[in-house]
Amino acid sequence: MAHWKYDFTGRTTPAMIRQTPNGRIDVSFCIDEQISEAENTCPAQRHVVAFAHRVGTNNTYMLKIRYDLNPDYFEIDDKKEWREACDYHYLVELDVVRAACDAGHGPSLIDWGTTKQGPDMPYPNGLMDAFISRCALLERS
Repeated sequence: MAHWKYDFTGRTTPAMIRQTPNGRIDVSFCIDEQISEAENTCPAQRHVVAFAHRVGTNNTYMLKIRYDLNPDYFEIDDKKEWREACDYHYLVELDVVRAACDAGHGPSLIDWGTTKQGPDMPYPNGLMDAFISRCALLERS
């Protein structure tokens, strides 16, 4: 699976469109440092943890990104069922993260979003989900 590795360091994420009370905004992040990448529990997905700043600001955040790989390479025949499973896993993880944050554990969850992968990513037709949180008190290299 090493050929699926994708280094986000120095890259800007595709815009995640957010609805706010004041209208629609596009939010992109520039990845300062990717600190991990691993296969996800859902087949044909990987996940990354990275330090990033929101484009146009110097505010540092921690991003947990999960991105699709091409399901054809994983012998996934039912793409609809695969997509539903990936979405389910993402939403369950989001519920767990929100519950932990609400209980005062871990860094505060600021936002989350889903967008299409950029053209230079491993599966440009795939989705990319992200959780955006305040930086954990980790020592950075």
